[in-house]
Amino acid sequence: MSEQKNQVAETIAEGAEPKRRRGHLRVAAILEAASALFAAQGYDAVTMTEVAARSRTAIGSLYRFFPTKDALADALLGRFKERVDEELAALAREARTLPLEAFADSFVDHALAWAPDRAAALVLIEARSVAGAQRGQLRAALRNRLAEAVAAINPKLSAQEADARAGLLQLIFKMAAANAGEGEAALREIRALARLYLKERVAGG
Repeated sequence: MSEQKNQVAETIAEGAEPKRRRGHLRVAAILEAASALFAAQGYDAVTMTEVAARSRTAIGSLYRFFPTKDALADALLGRFKERVDEELAALAREARTLPLEAFADSFVDHALAWAPDRAAALVLIEARSVAGAQRGQLRAALRNRLAEAVAAINPKLSAQEADARAGLLQLIFKMAAANAGEGEAALREIRALARLYLKERVAGG
């Protein structure tokens, strides 16, 4: 079982951990449905019956994996953190291998891949008063990975300079994720901004 599946299983409070591939696929379908519903309607408005219907899961099976809506929300937040970690680790690796313009486009692509889970995560963090420490951990993970990418692109930068540039890239990353549904014209501008900043302020020192 992968680390991500282990972490999701741990968040299913007193629920059944899926044992077979079919069970893992069912849990994945439930999480996808819940993510879309929470993002669209907010945490309080969504019912477990709606999640079951959207994921085409019998209500008894849903409660077997997720006994409460809180357990379902915890699993979604755990999955969000895992996906953020995966996207950022890939981004840091690409900074060492891709040409600058290709890396800039990939930078935006990673933010767009992050966007669907981000929308639901923001709703859950706000509605369930997720501790500031946990939110700080997510922000720090993003900032640290981006600083790692900056240092890979321009090793001449000091740690403080790399961190400062990572802060601005963090804003561009969030901008791309927040505007994922705004159409190609908006995304072209964000891609152009990412390329320009990486060229002038990161690679150019």
